[in-house]
Amino acid sequence: MRKADKTLRALLDEMPGTRMLAESVRERIACDACDSIHQRNDFFVVRAGDPVHSWIGVADGLLKITNAFRSGKVVMFTGVPTGGWLGEGSVIKTELRAVTMRPTRVVHIPRAAFRWLLDTSTWWVFGTTKKEKVRLAA
Repeated sequence: MRKADKTLRALLDEMPGTRMLAESVRERIACDACDSIHQRNDFFVVRAGDPVHSWIGVADGLLKITNAFRSGKVVMFTGVPTGGWLGEGSVIKTELRAVTMRPTRVVHIPRAAFRWLLDTSTWWVFGTTKKEKVRLAA
């Protein structure tokens, strides 16, 4: 089955960052989450300056994290491939800019559900922290 044909719950069941959660927790997250499909370079998943309302998972595709300066120069910080998550810090401080680099399906876990995970799932917090350290090469 192609990822574009899978249900949101099926995506959460197989994505790193959510698949290790208890089934009841994934069910609650699936009730709160939504997903969307975007084409290459035609959509800002999150535009700089817009508030960030969700933790974002790449179910299929590739996102780039960028920053644009007033001079017009754009800097790409990193790419986030299928299975990656982004916005852990941004969902708390509300700033991020992510652009699709190829047809991409993303999952949005709302801020309230993200904060609920922080409060209730020690293993999820550990996994998310470990992923951040790897991303930052710390």
